Amino acid sequence: MDPWVEKQERKEMKKMKKHCDMLQPKNDGLHFRQPWVLGVQEEVRSFRQEVDEMAAEIAQLKELFTRK
Repeated sequence: MDPWVEKQERKEMKKMKKHCDMLQPKNDGLHFRQPWVLGVQEEVRSFRQEVDEMAAEIAQLKELFTRK
């Protein structure tokens, strides 16, 4: 493989790793979750559950209508 291409791939992997590290901050005492974040996460879980239930219902209805 071309050394220049390998260098570019390594550079890109470093960027991706740095981005992923930023998404999951380390517990260094400076970063902590705000109480409202937990509420938002719970709401998102609730909405996802509702959407999954609706998707299952839609799939059942679709199956019923396509049988005829």
